[in-house]
Amino acid sequence: VLVIVMIGVNGLHGASLNSGIGIWDEFAMAPDAYLPYTLCWYYNAVTFFWMVYVTWMVKTESSLSNIAFVSFTLWSWIIITIRHGLCVLAPFVPKVRIIAEVLRLPVLMSASITFGIWNFVLMPAITFVF
Repeated sequence: VLVIVMIGVNGLHGASLNSGIGIWDEFAMAPDAYLPYTLCWYYNAVTFFWMVYVTWMVKTESSLSNIAFVSFTLWSWIIITIRHGLCVLAPFVPKVRIIAEVLRLPVLMSASITFGIWNFVLMPAITFVF
């Protein structure tokens, strides 16, 4: 969304990733933003593989299987998984850093919405109705 807004404000001038000026400067990161083999890197790696495993189990073992992938909850899970994977790759493939940074807000929003709906709407309804 931010990229679309910035393109609208600045036009397409400087929209190239290689230009060094323009909208991509809004996502400028410190050179040490993604360091390999740190505690944060290991956290992202373990979380990514665990989330992939859970997604695989939903796909293969769940009675809902493909129908589960229609839900907002699972799409939120998938986008968080993708961002964790990109953060694991970022120290080794610098070009994925921009994608990880662009996904930061959608991941935060989808996780917050999912948390709010499950904990303040669905769980009380399930608890008090059933």
